[in-house]
Amino acid sequence: MASNGKQVGKNKTWPQSFRHALAGVALLRHERNARLDLVWALLSMAAATLLRLPWQRWIVLLLVIVSMFAAEALNTAVERTVDAAVGPHFNKLAGQAKDLAAGFVLLVALGAVISGLWIFGPALLQLL
Repeated sequence: MASNGKQVGKNKTWPQSFRHALAGVALLRHERNARLDLVWALLSMAAATLLRLPWQRWIVLLLVIVSMFAAEALNTAVERTVDAAVGPHFNKLAGQAKDLAAGFVLLVALGAVISGLWIFGPALLQLL
């Protein structure tokens, strides 16, 4: 531990690692896009419940939701790391790193939309 009480070394126990992981997940609540993802996730789960989707489609839905949050977490980690390393100065490589991370989130979101068509399409077509 550093003199200010903050850990600077490697986690020594599983509970310590788990606490840090939970703290990381909690940090997502401060991210605007992660909050929007949460709204979409809750709406999707409500729709899946109302449509009485089979468990196989629920599993895919949950995997898509987790993937979206993981992408947002990775993007946030890259942004914060780049910002800490570069500071307020412009750096072309830093900008590219942030753009790549944002592009990753976009690709996962496109995959989520395509998955959503597969998950919800048949049940919605039956309603017509």
